Amino acid sequence: FLLRYVQTKTFLPFVWYRFILGAVVIAVAFIR
Repeated sequence: FLLRYVQTKTFLPFVWYRFILGAVVIAVAFIR
């Protein structure tokens, strides 16, 4: 349970990081 909690806690920010990074890349592609 503890391991799964730690994995989720570290996995969620990673997903948000990838999502924001993807949004920035798309925005730059549209601006250019």
